[in-house]
Amino acid sequence: MLKWLLKSLLVLVVFVPTAAALPLAALSLCRTPDGATAFFFIGPWSAAFWTLIYSQLSSAPWRHGAEAVRQ
Repeated sequence: MLKWLLKSLLVLVVFVPTAAALPLAALSLCRTPDGATAFFFIGPWSAAFWTLIYSQLSSAPWRHGAEAVRQ
C-alpha cells in the first residue's frame, strides 16, 4: 500500500506540473532540434492530461444549465 502511494505521489509531483506547463514551454522547445524531439514524445502525454481535465469539466452538471443541476 505504501509503495503504491509513493508511486502515485511521484506521478503527481513530476507529471502533473510538467503536463500542465508543456503547452507554454512548447513555444521555446520547438526552436531547437532536441527540444522538438522532446516535445514530440512528451506532447501526447500533455494532451492526455488536458483531455482528462476537459472531459471532467464538460460532464459536470453545472455546464448543462440550472435544470440539470436541479435533477
